[in-house]
Amino acid sequence: MTCTQRIATHNSKTVLGVPEVMLGLLPGWGGTQRLPKIVGAANALDMMLTGKMLKADRARKIGLVDIVVDSNALERTAVASAEQLITGASKPKLRKLGWMDWFLEKTSIGRSVMFKKVAEKVEKQTKGKYPAPPAIIECVQTGLQSGHADGSRKEAELFGKLSQSRESASLRGIFYGQTECKKNPYGKPTLDVSTIGILGAGLMGAGIAQASASKGFRVLLKDRDAVGLGKGEAYIANNLGKKLKKRRMSMYDHDSTLAQVVGLTDDHATWQRHFGQADLVIEAVFEDLGVKHAVVEQMEALTPEKCIIATNTSTLPSATSPPRPSGPRILWACTTSPPRR
Repeated sequence: MTCTQRIATHNSKTVLGVPEVMLGLLPGWGGTQRLPKIVGAANALDMMLTGKMLKADRARKIGLVDIVVDSNALERTAVASAEQLITGASKPKLRKLGWMDWFLEKTSIGRSVMFKKVAEKVEKQTKGKYPAPPAIIECVQTGLQSGHADGSRKEAELFGKLSQSRESASLRGIFYGQTECKKNPYGKPTLDVSTIGILGAGLMGAGIAQASASKGFRVLLKDRDAVGLGKGEAYIANNLGKKLKKRRMSMYDHDSTLAQVVGLTDDHATWQRHFGQADLVIEAVFEDLGVKHAVVEQMEALTPEKCIIATNTSTLPSATSPPRPSGPRILWACTTSPPRR
């Protein structure tokens, strides 16, 4: 935020924000003072009090970044922009105040109204249990009313107090615990999974297919007939279409995700050949133990030895499948309720 210009990429992993409130802290090092000057007090308070992360296009719209480019063009764009700023060929972009921003930030009446409303909303949402949001409001208010120097001193003072609070210690403990849980204790897998077969294009099967395709996996979505498959494919297309409409997904990501899903039915002569290349198969057929046993047995005969067969069930018990003559087969159960004993 101290830079003259900020450049971001269209990459789906590019997100910007100030999530310190999630740890019971506030954006230090001048964060509470610089951000309102860049994006406006209203936008800054929303970002700091919620910890929400913004995609590059949204960040550009509110002024947090100046340029958004393709990942491959980032370095050369940054170099060219720096050279233009040095030579004076381009000037730093200055934030333009609309009349509402001017009223809320530059007048005592406007500031009073804004901070009163924000404080009431925070109190309603937190019930007074979290000290960080009121501290953030106080820092921003001090900076707008008394200037950057006073606001920075208030920020340093309150950051120190928050860092020693029980609430922050607890929130940081949760964060570190969640981060630790994301690590794989078993190390890097010896076999890569690139093709996932899903049996059943119902609500669960289509949802698993969409999530898998969104992560870059090639997905084989199979149902008994074209009607069932069509419903699953329509479900995926509708969900991705909503994301595209809300600009939460680019057209390229939308099309490439759809292209990752290969629809198959019993009438397709090549479906068995496709599943013969699967690294992981997840059955998501309806809740009938006999049907599930039948499709698992069928998959064991079709898929390669390295393939893992998994089941998605909400109520039925599951267990390891019988071993193959050439070696054991892993059956992994994904249930939404504890298995019966």
